[in-house]
Amino acid sequence: MDLTLNSAVLGLELSGIRRFTFLVRDTPGACALTIGEPDQNTPGVVKEAAKAALDQNDTHYPPGNGYPYMLEAISKFEERAHGLRYSPDEIILTIGATESLFIALSTVLNPGDEVIIPTPAFSLYESITQLCRGVPVALPTEDNRFQIDPAALEAAITPRTKAIVLTSPNNPTGCIYTKETLDAIHGVLRDKPIFVLCDDVYRELVYTSSYHSFAEFQDMRDRIIVIQSFSKPYAMTGWRLGYCLADAPIRDRMQIFHQYAVVSAP
Repeated sequence: MDLTLNSAVLGLELSGIRRFTFLVRDTPGACALTIGEPDQNTPGVVKEAAKAALDQNDTHYPPGNGYPYMLEAISKFEERAHGLRYSPDEIILTIGATESLFIALSTVLNPGDEVIIPTPAFSLYESITQLCRGVPVALPTEDNRFQIDPAALEAAITPRTKAIVLTSPNNPTGCIYTKETLDAIHGVLRDKPIFVLCDDVYRELVYTSSYHSFAEFQDMRDRIIVIQSFSKPYAMTGWRLGYCLADAPIRDRMQIFHQYAVVSAP
């Protein structure tokens, strides 16, 4: 009997980051500088709230997209802190930012669609794109101080381009896209049917008042998906909690994939 597996899975290896991390952990005296892990523990107020929830037997199935009070709190926080106006019905609580990325790309990609990934980049973008039967397209930034050159972006776009992933602050370079860079990207993408995934999970670790996210371009709201995580700002990496923001019609389709994949975040 000739059994075959999904070729998208067969074409991928285990994460190089994870393999290197395991190697470091097994090497006495080595310092791990790989995983994006804050050097602090989860704040006591968060842990005490979790303990109280357990004592109250809050251990049953939550609503698929998250409890209404949680979605309302996220909606208010994003508007107050970042000026982003997304109603609770446009938010999905996910198992980390990883799941947000997965359901976003799974929702928008058809086989053969291309995803532009500015490099250097978090390796997960390429892997998820391939698992979704998409084609990752690298957009090198090394020669432009890690900013995106609009001419290079224009040249990378083809009739098969479906999405671009923007990460600012960037993982792994730490680069923050300037307002001029974001304006230039907006000028290239504004009239094109291309989704923009704003992976902003490091924005709470920015210590300058000049930060801007591409998500601010609300004239493209119908094509923007914002990815966020509790891991980095609140030292909650092991809790596996994140969320995504998307225009209602897109969020409506993303929630389908989310609920079939994981039912809900714990």
